[in-house]
Amino acid sequence: MEVKMEMHFDLKWGEMTQADQFVVKTTDLPVTNISERAGNDGLITGEINNNSTKDLENVCVSLILRDGNKIVYMDTIYVKSVKAAGKQAIQFECYGGWPEHTGVEISAQSW
Repeated sequence: MEVKMEMHFDLKWGEMTQADQFVVKTTDLPVTNISERAGNDGLITGEINNNSTKDLENVCVSLILRDGNKIVYMDTIYVKSVKAAGKQAIQFECYGGWPEHTGVEISAQSW
């Protein structure tokens, strides 16, 4: 059985909103002061810097560990309330230690 669906929107151009009015770009959320503690209770810490003029309710922070060009580990955390022009500490934990890696990448985006 084939089902066909149609959707029609009746909008005037003035009612539309530009998405970039609300979006804080990833480049406005650099992660700095990244440090790593090895061992069985491995921690990777850093700071999100909100270089935008908007308070953010939620920020998604992603961690990638690489061994050369190969991704060996990924994780994501969510941080609440990062004020405009403010900083927020972050921490990734890995009980049992991190896999062998040569590079650490962390990026943040508004969520």
